[in-house]
Amino acid sequence: MKKKKTLMIIAISILLASIPVLVYVITLNKDNGKTNKTVKREKIEKKENPSPGAKSNKADKPDSKKDEIPTIANIEVNQPGKWGNNPGNILNGGSFALQDNYLYFSNAEILQIDSTISSVPICRSKEDGITALTKLQSNNYPHDLNLAGQWIYFVVAPDGDLCRIKLNGSELEIIDSGNIKNLIIFDNVLYYLLNDNLYKRSLNNLQEKQLLVENVSYFTFSQDGKTIFYCPLANNFLGVLSGIASNEIYSIDTKGENNRHIFTDDRETNIESFFVYKNYIYFTPTKWDSSTYSPEFSSYIVRLDYTSSDPKAEQFIYISEDRSSISLYENYLYYGINNYKENSLTLYRRNLDDDSVESLTINNFTTLCTRIQSFGDKVYFITLDKIDLKNTTSCSLYCLDFHKKSILRNKTDDFNIYGTLLN
Repeated sequence: MKKKKTLMIIAISILLASIPVLVYVITLNKDNGKTNKTVKREKIEKKENPSPGAKSNKADKPDSKKDEIPTIANIEVNQPGKWGNNPGNILNGGSFALQDNYLYFSNAEILQIDSTISSVPICRSKEDGITALTKLQSNNYPHDLNLAGQWIYFVVAPDGDLCRIKLNGSELEIIDSGNIKNLIIFDNVLYYLLNDNLYKRSLNNLQEKQLLVENVSYFTFSQDGKTIFYCPLANNFLGVLSGIASNEIYSIDTKGENNRHIFTDDRETNIESFFVYKNYIYFTPTKWDSSTYSPEFSSYIVRLDYTSSDPKAEQFIYISEDRSSISLYENYLYYGINNYKENSLTLYRRNLDDDSVESLTINNFTTLCTRIQSFGDKVYFITLDKIDLKNTTSCSLYCLDFHKKSILRNKTDDFNIYGTLLN
């Protein structure tokens, strides 16, 4: 008889975001709260120079002297603004959230059939993703993580309940139920989609909610949090097939007033990776090829000036190879480009104020398990490193620091994608 219980997980390769966390937590529980010993941690200094003319305008940021795990009493709302998470991260799944130099992360959207595992954990660690790793509480596939005061707010799949727990993992509460997604907290107010309708609910009065607008596919905010930009439910070809696409952009204020049409693209176009900085909306268009009945992904990130009386989409960044993921944090636009011939991923950071560009590259790369999540100079994501004929694979949690020009990688041991850890 084996001494260790075999863990059976069936997973789709593109939805393997939770694998590193599960490996970490299994070992963590066996070691009674100690740091995972099966995780290999390595720091990789940047091996190549940024593209010509690249520069960083951000000043050096002093490291926090706080080494202890934050308590309920000493944690405030996420700084520098009033956001529960970066809105761009939520559009990318909201797998990570950062507060007081601590990283909170989960592994949403994975399929499991092992009857002994009914939920997956929210975890906390230092910013490196492994030091002081702590399992807070397991829930049904949490995503859209937001931090506000002493609480972690999140949505669980597949039920779509809106929940919260305290930062120490206690006092699970269900705030709302239904098909909930796209949770964003700003200035102590919850904004989210419930059955494709946009609602808001004050953290000071969780018993009441207000309907802002109906029939919304997804939404984001202006920098100041005063304007909501959204794409309505699809009326284009790709949207009819997928049920999630849209080729229109509208804006509305946080009171549910001043609803304004901004832009309509071709009927064959879907608007994706939708971000706002100053007076520009950035997105990636995907066109529907009616001759092949398949999507045709654009080689450009486009932008439009939503303050114009007649906004026009203009090609902004040309991407010659396969685009993997896009994110926005303040004035920095992050985007990744896959090089499958060299098994590498290059992540670029473009300063939207001065157009300078920096890049960092990781090797031994197969595919992203999560979209990129950005917090200031740092970017987090999880990758599938390899997969062979025996279905043996490994995953890595990466932290790329564009200020220090460094790459930190936390790698799992090899395991079988059908659930058996290879000890």
